Amino acid sequence: MERKIAIRGGVLTLSGGILWGFSGTCGQFLMQTKNLTSNWLVPYRLLLAGVILLLLCSLRKGADIFAVWNNDAPGILTFGIFGMSMCQYTYFTAISASNAGTATVLQYLGPVLILIYMSVQSRQLPKKHETVAICLAVAGSFLLATHGHPGTMILSKEALFWGLLSAVALAVYTLQPGWQR
Repeated sequence: MERKIAIRGGVLTLSGGILWGFSGTCGQFLMQTKNLTSNWLVPYRLLLAGVILLLLCSLRKGADIFAVWNNDAPGILTFGIFGMSMCQYTYFTAISASNAGTATVLQYLGPVLILIYMSVQSRQLPKKHETVAICLAVAGSFLLATHGHPGTMILSKEALFWGLLSAVALAVYTLQPGWQR
């Protein structure tokens, strides 16, 4: 039984990563060929996903799906606005300013921010392998932004800004559910 759960978890994790990459590529296609903007794409994308999820949940739980608002409405709103929406908006805006690959690399500096936050929170320095991971992530992003030439910025300031802001949003998205209220 445990093996079956582990395999299912692995398949779902891989599927999530593949679909995330696919959505970034689709977003880039829509913005480059159909002249859509992240201002249009993200709200409709989130609204449609929300409606689909509410419909699926209502089939299983009925009206009980709204009971969650009784527990932590401020937390849900914080997560929705500064986590989910901000993560999506900044990511797709970074794509429109550069491309899906660059935006994804910049967004995935978010785990570095999470590690730094958790280290400060626990008052412990990162472990050796975590420090190496931080250095590699920052070095890779530096190479992406400059192609190895410190005085030359290859990325536009707009792409760098939105990409780094998407990393912050990813960190908020990940950490916010655990914040004490």
